[in-house]
Amino acid sequence: MNSRNDGQEVELKLVLAPHDAPLLVRVPDVRRNLRGRARVRSLRAIYFDTPDSDLRKRMMALRVRREGRQWVQCLKSAGDSKGALSQRGEIETVVSGPRLDLAALADTEPGRLLPPDVAGRLAPAFETDIRRTSRRLEFDDGTAITLDLDLGRVISGDREDAVAEVELELTSGDPARVFELARKLLDHVTLRPSALSKAGRGYALLAGGGAPWSKAAVPRLDPAMTAEQALTRIIHACIDHLMANEPCATQGSHIEGIHQMRVATRRLRSALALFRKLLPAAQVAHLNGELRWLINEMGPARDWDVFLDETLPPVAAAVAGEDAVALDTLGRKARGIRDRAYEPARAAIASKRYAALFLDLGHWVESRGWRDQPLNENAARLFSPVADLAPSLLRKRYRAARRTGKGFESLSEEERHEVRISLKKLRYASEFLSSLYPERKVGPYAAALKTMQDDLGRMNDVAVMRHLLADLVREAGDGEARELERAAGTVVGWHEHLLRARDAEMVAAWKAFARTAPFWPESGGARR
Repeated sequence: MNSRNDGQEVELKLVLAPHDAPLLVRVPDVRRNLRGRARVRSLRAIYFDTPDSDLRKRMMALRVRREGRQWVQCLKSAGDSKGALSQRGEIETVVSGPRLDLAALADTEPGRLLPPDVAGRLAPAFETDIRRTSRRLEFDDGTAITLDLDLGRVISGDREDAVAEVELELTSGDPARVFELARKLLDHVTLRPSALSKAGRGYALLAGGGAPWSKAAVPRLDPAMTAEQALTRIIHACIDHLMANEPCATQGSHIEGIHQMRVATRRLRSALALFRKLLPAAQVAHLNGELRWLINEMGPARDWDVFLDETLPPVAAAVAGEDAVALDTLGRKARGIRDRAYEPARAAIASKRYAALFLDLGHWVESRGWRDQPLNENAARLFSPVADLAPSLLRKRYRAARRTGKGFESLSEEERHEVRISLKKLRYASEFLSSLYPERKVGPYAAALKTMQDDLGRMNDVAVMRHLLADLVREAGDGEARELERAAGTVVGWHEHLLRARDAEMVAAWKAFARTAPFWPESGGARR
């Protein structure tokens, strides 16, 4: 029994159309750096889990895969994901056949993470049948990358999903080179970054539903980190959030897919703004412009999702008779518009522009592209401890929010909209830097901030609804315009009445937020 520990794998996954696969070896940067002959393997793998998917819940994957004439068992443990560059612990063992050999894992760190009750209930969950063509690329700076082209399918019972993807795995050298190569490929081949593993595809088939959605994770920062290291980790977390929700958004399996992708994009913009004075202005302006484009392309789909899922249902449940009939007509019309609004959103996600944005952002982070600027006092702060910088960054956001919210009870709707934007920036900054401070201090402040932001969010939803329905009625034909106008009036009136009734609660929420002590110190660095 031969065992080996491959340590950490670092790879970038890109999906493509099967008919574009031959174009890969024609890319000049591939041809020029190819070393040796291509290796072609048929890889049949059986993935194991419990009926309750305990391994998946632990962010682990266990498979037995046929490689040539032998079977190799592989256990992957939870690891770091950095902007679709994945890094996971991996233990591989040659086994006698398509069966588990758990004894081979007994003395390994990932193996010790398998409780006996989990190990005893493991069974085949799904299979993959892949033809892999591997090529080794070596670059002048000593970096080596394996280019794997995988074509095949994932199978679960009578359901299957086609696979056509490229994996660029760093063998040695600079991770930024992986993004550089991917960018060169994109100039010649239609590619789309993907964080969805074959195991992820298998679990989706096993569940019989679409891809899931996920919320943003709070980046874990260490007070000893430099501001540069903290910025890198924050941006990686934002990219991971964006990529994790892409399958859900493109499949339309849940309205949170598009919503969470927009949140991730806004968080990326907020991170750039938070560290803006430390970064080259031209670089920030370019990235911000591309991120704004992505947000705008997904905006109409999200607006109609909110209307159909949150705004319309309570009104429809409260009326009867002719009003109910009119609202039903309005709902059908709105669903048609929403379905059409998803088309440009999906097109944007599938576009070369989106792929280029992702790869350029990834390369910027991995290569520390912000160092390409004259050294000055602000740029030098990138190398100071983030714990020393964090209080001033948070105070700036806090003071802006307090300034825009001054005299909150008498502010107009437009002015409260500005308060909402300021609070959102403060909330994102607080989340990015919160791990530097004690949870007992962060928790109450985060709760007060969330309550205030949620109240203002409902106000914004009503404002957006007015514009959506005005456009819908204006574009309606003569035969249905009157009915739609009546229904729109009912929905707008219902929510405006509710908003006025909640005004006192909103003012109280603002006062509660204003009274809550910030969790960062008035001066100095982070305190535990």
